[in-house]
Amino acid sequence: MANFARLVVPAGLLERVVAHARAELPDECCGLLAGVIADGVGTAAEWLPITNALASPAEYETDARDLLAAFRRMREAGLELLAVYHSHPTSDPVPSRRDVDRNTYGEAVVHVIVGLRGEPAVQAWWLNEDGYRPAEWEMSPSEPGRERGSGVDPRSRPGSDGGSGGGGPDYNAGTSRTPPAGPRT
Repeated sequence: MANFARLVVPAGLLERVVAHARAELPDECCGLLAGVIADGVGTAAEWLPITNALASPAEYETDARDLLAAFRRMREAGLELLAVYHSHPTSDPVPSRRDVDRNTYGEAVVHVIVGLRGEPAVQAWWLNEDGYRPAEWEMSPSEPGRERGSGVDPRSRPGSDGGSGGGGPDYNAGTSRTPPAGPRT
């Protein structure tokens, strides 16, 4: 189990995640969110895009070099891995059977999925060997100078302006609500 119960993502970082998902269309994107944990809350402070080594619209595999660079960056910055994110270019932000089967983190990190069918929708999930369950999360206002993007893969950096600094769009933050949690076949 994770040592936090709720994930908080500043609006600027969430906007970068969604921009990354859009920039990689028609393929899935992937990356990490790192931050600090205090009082049961994991607060994201850094966006770490990772190259999808498969360059596929139906699945992702993290590029080993990008992943190593991301973990090095987290260690240097004193940050913890809070979330793995990826996109579903043509479907809802719900874990697929493949997502559950390939999960190597157990419930140690939140899995954030960006669904791009229609307007972007973002949901967060705890994955385990039996399936998935909703994760409590929220988008917070951005704080200038408090969130960072990474130079892990410049090709995947859709925006480097640090986000809007405001509330940004509503990506359905809260507890992942639909469809209900459970195993996927």
